[in-house]
Amino acid sequence: AGAFGLLPFAVVMLQQRVFYAMRDARTPTFINVAMVATKVSLVLAGSLLLHGRAVLIALTVSTSTSYLVGCLVGHQLLRRRFGELGFAPVLRTTGWIAAASAGGGVAGLAVVLAGAAVLGDGRVAALVELLVGGAVGSAVLVLLALRLPLPEVAQIAAAVRGRTGRDHGDDPARTAAGPDAGPDA
Repeated sequence: AGAFGLLPFAVVMLQQRVFYAMRDARTPTFINVAMVATKVSLVLAGSLLLHGRAVLIALTVSTSTSYLVGCLVGHQLLRRRFGELGFAPVLRTTGWIAAASAGGGVAGLAVVLAGAAVLGDGRVAALVELLVGGAVGSAVLVLLALRLPLPEVAQIAAAVRGRTGRDHGDDPARTAAGPDAGPDA
């Protein structure tokens, strides 16, 4: 319920370090005040309006929402200080990776549900479902990400291919000497 706050949390931490690097400790305090006010308001509302397990979920959602608010406030304060930040490519990349992650999550969930139907309940069954579902979900995420129009993913894939020796297209000496040429060619 609160996973949506992971990325905003990371962004808030980065934003605050930008201000600290400029020897500005006041602006991160304003960001934290906005986050605390959001969290306290949501926790109070949740504790008054909800009961039982819903209160626990509200606590998680309130924390993630506070990070989201902090991220938005931090972004506005950075824009005020530096002008336009060129954030559109970051949002585009995040959206594509979120879509690939959702695909991997659906694949992993399908494996877990199928495993539960076949293996039943129990710790060993849950461990098998976790490991196989996680592996399948991760594989689907990677395969989808490799198909996306993202230069960041293409650079990582090229670096991995280069390290594993599967891609020599970027080495002009090797290409000129032929595919069987060694490193001294």
